[in-house]
Amino acid sequence: MLMIPSLGFATYPKDYSYSELLYLDGNPFTLLLNTPDYYKWWNIKALINFKWNAYGRLYYFIMWAIYSIFMCCFLIVTTIPEDEISWNNKVILLSATIFFGLIHFIFEVRQFIHSPISFIANPLNWFDLVAILVPTITSCIWIYDKTASVWIITIAAFLLDIKFLLFFRALEYFGKYFAIMIGVAQKVFSFLVILSIMVLAFAHSLHLLLRPTSKYSYNKPSYNNDTNNPWNLVSTYKFISSNGTISESSLIETPDDNTNLFSFFSTSILAVYFMLTDISSFVSYIFIFYNYLFIKSFISLLGNAIHDTNNEESFLQLRGEILSEIELFWMLPYQRRKNNWFPEILYYEVSVDELKKYAEVIEDKERLLPAIQEICNIKYSKETLKNQINEAIKDPLDKINKMYEVLKDPLTKIDKIDEELKNSQAKIDKLIELIEKRIKVIICAFSNFIYKKILLPI
Repeated sequence: MLMIPSLGFATYPKDYSYSELLYLDGNPFTLLLNTPDYYKWWNIKALINFKWNAYGRLYYFIMWAIYSIFMCCFLIVTTIPEDEISWNNKVILLSATIFFGLIHFIFEVRQFIHSPISFIANPLNWFDLVAILVPTITSCIWIYDKTASVWIITIAAFLLDIKFLLFFRALEYFGKYFAIMIGVAQKVFSFLVILSIMVLAFAHSLHLLLRPTSKYSYNKPSYNNDTNNPWNLVSTYKFISSNGTISESSLIETPDDNTNLFSFFSTSILAVYFMLTDISSFVSYIFIFYNYLFIKSFISLLGNAIHDTNNEESFLQLRGEILSEIELFWMLPYQRRKNNWFPEILYYEVSVDELKKYAEVIEDKERLLPAIQEICNIKYSKETLKNQINEAIKDPLDKINKMYEVLKDPLTKIDKIDEELKNSQAKIDKLIELIEKRIKVIICAFSNFIYKKILLPI
């Protein structure tokens, strides 16, 4: 049976005011969430599981339900054909989208006010903000203009669907995979930044080298000495008659933007990407080597990142961040003071086998309690048990030996007395035996006298 004294760590002061609806400092539990080693401790695991079962699960599904309503209102308008839904119904659904979108936006603003640096540094916050604002703004434009661009509707629907998928990260069955993906993205982010700079450098250099130096038009053929001119790069086709004669006339393929991808800097980036992925047919040997080096390094880095994040701690960190968001931004002030949600002391049971597995994960074994260290160092072998038994009875045996030394002289005297008593007893036994023999002789003589003097004459 273990315990967590959570007073001052995962609880809140008894006195409160409704100004907490705008800003709340939080507590150490909500401030230490970005520390990876924080989640290796069993106390934190038990505390997060308790919080999730006590109130986190309820609040999270409420948040999910509110977002689902927000998402469905927008997707119903965008998915159902115009001739099957009236404009009045569209306005109602779009208005509901704006209303729920503003609710979510208020919570995002509160998160930014609470910790601007942490909010900006977390890419998920940016994605949540975009996924809320794009459908909300699109709904406003749609109501005002009675129409909306197809591409912005498509982007809004895509963002809503992806954000809905992210809600599964708090469920244990799916959460470990989200933890792996998020952890891998954080691990390889710096690698991708370096790779992007290298791609831009290659794209810029090749654009300067292979761009056309003369003016041209895709609608009007123009042939000159510029080898990078798209009209000089297109394929030509000649007619071959049935008897094998090649005609002098030929067909020329019309160039387009794909003829020379290095004509513009934007398409040069795409061309370099094709080279790295070995899609293009004009990959040089240096790009083949670079491609091999890139893929090998990237796969190795991904493998290490997956190995580092494929653990329970990564999932607990995701759930801890959600619990922190619920406590700080979704709870009312009086709810943070409920004793059954925020107890001062939390008790939980563990088995010895689980305790040993937990202790093996902890690198700094000295920080464990002495009792836990003693339990975890037990090895169930005959020799170990024999040594433990000997150590356990060593002290009592010493005490017994000391007592024996004290009682040694009296015991010797008792032994002598016992010997003397044994000798006295032997003498008494011999005396009794002699007396018995004497009595037998007297009885025989007396019987003989009675027989001769009295019985025989008669």
